Amino acid sequence: MLNKDILYYDLHFQKAYYSKNPVDISKEIMSLELKDILETHLYYTIGLNKEIYGYIICLNKKDTDFSSDDYNILTHANTALILDVQKKISSMQIEDRHKNEFVLDLIMNNIKYEEEVKNRSNIFGWDFTNDICVMVVDIDNFKEKYLKLENKNVNDNLEDIRERIFKYTTYILKAYFNDAIYATFSDSIVFLLQPDIKNIKMLGGQLQKTGDEIRDAILKNFEFTVMVGVITDDLVKAFGMNATQIANLGAMYFYAYTIMQIPSGILADYLGPKKTVVTGCIVAFIGSGIFSFAVNIPMAYIGRLLVGLGVSVVFLCLLKIQSKRYCSTNRMATELSGISAEDNLMIFIFCVNSYILLS
Repeated sequence: MLNKDILYYDLHFQKAYYSKNPVDISKEIMSLELKDILETHLYYTIGLNKEIYGYIICLNKKDTDFSSDDYNILTHANTALILDVQKKISSMQIEDRHKNEFVLDLIMNNIKYEEEVKNRSNIFGWDFTNDICVMVVDIDNFKEKYLKLENKNVNDNLEDIRERIFKYTTYILKAYFNDAIYATFSDSIVFLLQPDIKNIKMLGGQLQKTGDEIRDAILKNFEFTVMVGVITDDLVKAFGMNATQIANLGAMYFYAYTIMQIPSGILADYLGPKKTVVTGCIVAFIGSGIFSFAVNIPMAYIGRLLVGLGVSVVFLCLLKIQSKRYCSTNRMATELSGISAEDNLMIFIFCVNSYILLS
């Protein structure tokens, strides 16, 4: 109707639509970014109020302005395109809600039957026949900042930033894992990956590289940082564990740590802080070994429990040493200016113990 070669660029879905075959479009146009095209070509903005949905761009540089008839046509096109985009957005939001519920059910082990997984995954065209690795990207302190703000405009801006962070993250991750399935939540995005890499070390390196790239990109472009966590199916493969058992495995450490707080003080008084810390490190070392070579779930539980028992004594013993060292007011001023060799030894033991746990 405009009798012009035009391009419509949909900002929301990041797609370009040409009035003629894209093969016939000049390579110069195809190689330019959107901002460069807008600087050198005549265009009409498709939007409502302050929200921009896309641009209708004249590909011929000789076109310098639209006629009154062109504006009438573009006005009608603006209405039609806005309605079309809003319809697509509405459908996409409904589909995304169902996807998010499905992914959440998978992660929380709320689905009890394999047949239900197959039926629900087929709705979205997903295939879960291969092993799955889960990557979670969480925006640090997002909820805290959101709840503190009372201005609706600022909150809307914060939500826009969240969506842009999710788009950045998805773009980077799909460059490495093209078939990644994902679901978004209030301050995090969860990816279900089915990598072709069979070697665990190679997969770990790839995930590490992807996570580092995501963190660097978000830090560079936004005032937020993100935390990237990876949950592989190694524990499920080794022990056939469900989500509850995996959660209990992680909690064993804290169960033991909490229970030992009073006994730790008694041991520090009875055996002395040095012997107590050394003994605790040995127990944690044994627990780490048991966990590493565990062949069943109870053995893994015992390993984690021993690790928690071992490290639980360190902090109270450090306090015990400091209380003895600073009991004399005459020495306090000089001692506070530095840490003694004995303190350094205790910190070194604590660091070695932490390294054992993390490895």
